[in-house]
Amino acid sequence: MQISNIALDGAPLQVDALNFGPYVGVVHIPILDPLFGDGNVLGEVQYAVAYSESTVADQGLVSYTKNTGLDTSNQVVDNRNLQTSKIVEFVGFDTGRAVSSESLVVDGAGEFGLAESQFICPFAADQIDLTPEYCNIVEMGSDVDMTLMSLVTDSSERHIAASSDVPVAADYDIKVTGFGDIPAMGSASAFIDTHLQEGRTAYVMTIPIHVLDEDYSVDLYSVGKGEDVVYSEMSTASGEITLFQKAMSYQSGVRRV
Repeated sequence: MQISNIALDGAPLQVDALNFGPYVGVVHIPILDPLFGDGNVLGEVQYAVAYSESTVADQGLVSYTKNTGLDTSNQVVDNRNLQTSKIVEFVGFDTGRAVSSESLVVDGAGEFGLAESQFICPFAADQIDLTPEYCNIVEMGSDVDMTLMSLVTDSSERHIAASSDVPVAADYDIKVTGFGDIPAMGSASAFIDTHLQEGRTAYVMTIPIHVLDEDYSVDLYSVGKGEDVVYSEMSTASGEITLFQKAMSYQSGVRRV
């Protein structure tokens, strides 16, 4: 699933402002409103979300239940755009085997924008004039290869909201057990990979402009990268597994919940 607030695949990202080098100018000149949006600074945002799941169970007793929901409307804090849940129970015969893999990717990039036009909360805009540029990607998922197991996974993500008050979020949970006193047998792993690049903005000055007996202005800001974080982690277990359980969460936004 891919989505943009301006033009999908219209690289590079668009923004209604003067962009030159390490500075950006927010223009307040009515005659140039069609070009620069009356100083509203609408920065383009693009997101891509990918989900995949594959389960193969052979030569054994298997129970498989899967629920998937996708909602492309604006979501509030407690809701998600994509949500999945899966329950797999397997008891293999002599050569029986169940293999299951799952992956969720949330990839987003955005230009800077005027904070007061993006937030419902008035105090959020008081803390920052421009929301910075960003380019973030996160992937999380699991792999299991078992001869006996009870497997439960849940994944969800949110990247569409009416305002920037609602942060982007992604979650993935996995639980592997046996049956009663009999442990699960085989191998299980769960992972998360992220690369987060966040920008930083700072007010520099306001440049006055006098045209045809009218006073206008351009607000000048410095922009650039302020953070670059790469994080990867994997948990694994093999053999007789009494319990393998992991929960992973990701949240990105000026306001957090």
